[in-house]
This record gives sequence, structure tokens and C-alpha cells, in this order.
Amino acid sequence: MAIIQLRRQTQKPSVTHERKSRESGFKQLFFQAYFVVAVLVILVSFTSFFYLSEFNQVASQGVIINSLERERAKLIIENEVWNMRIARLKSLDVIEMQDVVQRLPIIDPAEIEFVDLAAGS
Repeated sequence: MAIIQLRRQTQKPSVTHERKSRESGFKQLFFQAYFVVAVLVILVSFTSFFYLSEFNQVASQGVIINSLERERAKLIIENEVWNMRIARLKSLDVIEMQDVVQRLPIIDPAEIEFVDLAAGS
């Protein structure tokens, strides 16, 4: 019986040592898995942050571009209006209606004298 008790006593520390090594292996595996998950969460967080910041920047630029396109369209219309006003003011009817032109004396075509520049040299 003493031999059996010795064997049991010698086996017990071995089983407890195996159990402890298994528990420490599980703990180590748990911490490794926890570390990997933590790194992945951080990586996904940074990637999401950069994606959202780029998306926000693109959206902001889109708003600016739309605003500038609306302003450009208004300026094109305004330019066309000014061109029509210029064309109207350059027309012969408007020029003839101006006071300065109406005050000019009307000369009879018979009174016009032509100068011959070739004869004078």
C-alpha cells in the first residue's frame, strides 16, 4: 500500500503541473487572441476614421463646386444681358436718337468738297 500511495503522490503533482501548464497555455492563448482582436479593432477604427475624413472632404468639395457652378451660370446670363445692351446701344437707331447726333448740322451733299491728296504732293 505504501507503494500505491507513493505512486498517487507522485502522480498528483504531475497532474497539477499539467493542469497548471494547460491553464497557463489557455491564458496565454486568450491573451494572444485578445491582443489580435484589439489590434484589429484599432486598425479598423483608424481605417474607418481616415475613410470618413476623406469622404467628408470630398463632400465638402462637391458643395463648393456646386456653388461655383451656380455662380458661373449666373455670370454667364449676366454677361449675355450686358452683350445685348451693348449691341442695342451700338445699333444705328439708338445712335441716331441721341441728342448729340440730332444737334449736328445737316450738310447738303452738293456743298461737300473732296481733297485730292495725290495732287498735293
